[in-house]
Amino acid sequence: MRINGLLQSLKRWTLWGAVWAFHAWFVNPLYLMAQSNEASVGTAIQNGVREDSTFTSMRSAGRPITIKSVTPIQFQFYGTPFGTSSHVTDAKPDGWLMPQFGFSVFKSSPNRPRFSGAPQQGRYVVDNIAAGSKLTKADAARNMRSRWGLNLQASSYAFTPHHLLDGYENKVSTFTVTEVSRKNWNLLFLSLSPVFQLESDAIDIAFQAGPSLVQTQAPAFQQGDTGRQALYQDYHVPNDFKKWRIGAEGNVRIQWRPLKSFPLGLFLQGGYNWQPSYSFLVRERDISKVNFNLSPDEIRFQLSNAQLAPFVEKSYSIPHGFFQGHIGLSIVFRPTNKTTRPQTSRMQQGKPGKSGRGVEQAIVFRPTNKTTRPQTSRMQQPQPEFRIVLDQPRPRAVFRSAEQIPAFRWHVVGEAPPNGQYLIEIFQLNDRGEISSQIASSVLRQDQPYRLPTEAFSKMRESQRIRYYQWKITETNTGTSSPYATFSVQGASCGTVTDSIQITCDGWDVKTGLPKYTVKICLTNHPTQSTSGCNVDYTSIASSSGGSISGLSPAFSLSSPLTISPNGTACFTFTYIPASLSQSTASFTVFGNWQDQLGNTANLLTGDSLKSCVCHACDSLDIQLSTPQVQMQSADPHLFTITGTVTATPLPVYALEFWIASFSYTAKPGGCTTGVDSIEHSGVIVGTGTTVNGSSSNLVFGNASFGNPNVFKLLKWMSSPSPIPPNTPIPYQLVLGLPAPLAGLDPSCCQIEYTVCLQVRVFYDSCKSCVKTICFSFHN
Repeated sequence: MRINGLLQSLKRWTLWGAVWAFHAWFVNPLYLMAQSNEASVGTAIQNGVREDSTFTSMRSAGRPITIKSVTPIQFQFYGTPFGTSSHVTDAKPDGWLMPQFGFSVFKSSPNRPRFSGAPQQGRYVVDNIAAGSKLTKADAARNMRSRWGLNLQASSYAFTPHHLLDGYENKVSTFTVTEVSRKNWNLLFLSLSPVFQLESDAIDIAFQAGPSLVQTQAPAFQQGDTGRQALYQDYHVPNDFKKWRIGAEGNVRIQWRPLKSFPLGLFLQGGYNWQPSYSFLVRERDISKVNFNLSPDEIRFQLSNAQLAPFVEKSYSIPHGFFQGHIGLSIVFRPTNKTTRPQTSRMQQGKPGKSGRGVEQAIVFRPTNKTTRPQTSRMQQPQPEFRIVLDQPRPRAVFRSAEQIPAFRWHVVGEAPPNGQYLIEIFQLNDRGEISSQIASSVLRQDQPYRLPTEAFSKMRESQRIRYYQWKITETNTGTSSPYATFSVQGASCGTVTDSIQITCDGWDVKTGLPKYTVKICLTNHPTQSTSGCNVDYTSIASSSGGSISGLSPAFSLSSPLTISPNGTACFTFTYIPASLSQSTASFTVFGNWQDQLGNTANLLTGDSLKSCVCHACDSLDIQLSTPQVQMQSADPHLFTITGTVTATPLPVYALEFWIASFSYTAKPGGCTTGVDSIEHSGVIVGTGTTVNGSSSNLVFGNASFGNPNVFKLLKWMSSPSPIPPNTPIPYQLVLGLPAPLAGLDPSCCQIEYTVCLQVRVFYDSCKSCVKTICFSFHN
């Protein structure tokens, strides 16, 4: 019975010992690694041991224990289609779709974890594990880690330009966007910058700031009144606008991972984006004098009136500074290394000198030294990897003479062999691009510049006119070589191209109201002396002074270039509209390449002054005004109805404009009239009863400076929707307010003679018009 009792006790103690060992050496370490996210167990080590020590374990039952170590590299991906931004001048954010995507990579040594275990058992994790202390979640999460890393981020923002009528669009029913190429300002920020992150088990806080590359896509549209065929705003950024700019941005990003063992989480980011300011002029109407309290038709008439709402050039700026925020999903990856088998050792437990079966599993820490090779390693160290980069002369460089070739420069990327030697070789190529001879070679030290010797220059001068060369650098010990780089020495490539340009005025553009020019450019290919030369291909042309190009004839492109043979000449024409009325010169860049082995560029800049386009309007238009008929209105002796017709040949009429140039009167007997006693009686046009072409529609009245809103100094009529054909009489009926006899006097007792001079302006193009004046007399 006693023996059975001892056996039972031994079994209980053995079972308890196994449970304690399993908990102390397996459960607690795994729990700690999962909660604290440390880089490896070897970095959470005993007091006085380096963080890069080697972790080893004894063999248990003759088999080594394997430990899976975690690398300190961490990858983060985050992205969202949703974002918001603050308002910018003259624009507003276009909704919530402002996508952002980013990628961060971190690598650092995590801080050594400590926890509140029994002080007499040790301050660090390993001491408490060995003592069998139980870890809590608070112990595992106590350590806050920090990391430095690199962040790559792309963000897109959209802003809508302001509305021209500043909130009165609903009062003009036909106000709309008449032409649009792009609705919004679209900004794309691409940044690569350092990032500093504080992280715990569930929450990471990252701070990121640095330069960015900004692509700005400018809007292009026109706003107007389709019913009146009136243009209100021409929102076009000049052609010399640079889309790519250097900017900056800074952000604070907070990431929350509710499930610590699952990489998916949420992120919230806020920051500020900036790019340099850029101002430009937009052509639009000045609406400060328009009375928006009138009826919709009257508002439309005023907006179409060039005197009440003239075109002006207003300055705007690109969206260059704003605050922004995003919310979305993030994924955090912490890749692991391959499983390794640590070294094993034996520790003796018990009295000194005693050995054998009293040996238990123990943990041993052996500090490593990165500058010395561990004794236990017998593997051959791999050769360091490196590459050679050629700096100068740059690939495909062209030099006018051998003396212009700079010193050959290069550098090594990576860990190069110590005391390495480098061989530079320079070769000349034949017409087929094959190596024909070696010009020079030399052995250099690392990164040592090299200049051609005198005999090399002599060889290069003795060869043919156009010369092509290649060079490379080779490390002699390892055989590592750079790729070949090609350059050439050419007097003037295959030749030179000369140009001649002719710019003539071609009237005025209907849509923009700007002058049009016909440009003719001729290019001649002059081959280099003593050579047969080669063809040159031109693929595109662009304005270097703003404005627009259209109607290129003959058209040429990258797929169908304009080819000019040696000693040949090619001419082409196009229509050019300048950016503004004040522009006095125009320049153009023609882009092309020579058909040589290197495909050298043959870009050419040409230009000339812009002559003034004067509208000799009346030279091409004949205006006939019928003799006006006048009838005094019986209801009011101040009002006179004047009727007549306007006929224009040989061009159609788009609009008419009437105004009273002058009037005079004589009363008999003298003193029987009060004369001009108010604005309504001062030779003005009265709106009520006034018609053109038999209707009061399509009339635009110019208000008098003050007084009765029904009287006007100017009347304009627009032919809509199509112009009046030539040689078609256009009837008009004008109601004029003039001085009358004194109140109570019959007109027969006060006879007044009037002389009125009426001016009529006939519009037959966007800017072309002709004025004719007719004077006539009548009495009351």
